[in-house]
Amino acid sequence: RFTVFPGSDADVIGAPDELRVEPSLPGAVRDELAALGHRIVVQPDLGAGGSAQLISVDDRGVLTGAADPRQEGVALGVE
Repeated sequence: RFTVFPGSDADVIGAPDELRVEPSLPGAVRDELAALGHRIVVQPDLGAGGSAQLISVDDRGVLTGAADPRQEGVALGVE
């Protein structure tokens, strides 16, 4: 996971640009991004921010849900 900082929140506009990544991003990829001019900041495990809750529907109409562990949340499907 990665996030671009600062976002659009008023309290961080104008802060130095960072590409925040989780440590699971391979070091070689981090090195390549840094070589392209990105300021890389490694965050704690599951700490790069953001989250997603997903629901998929298969061909039979079965709902499958998953919640990202980065934040509290739950995926709910109601038919």
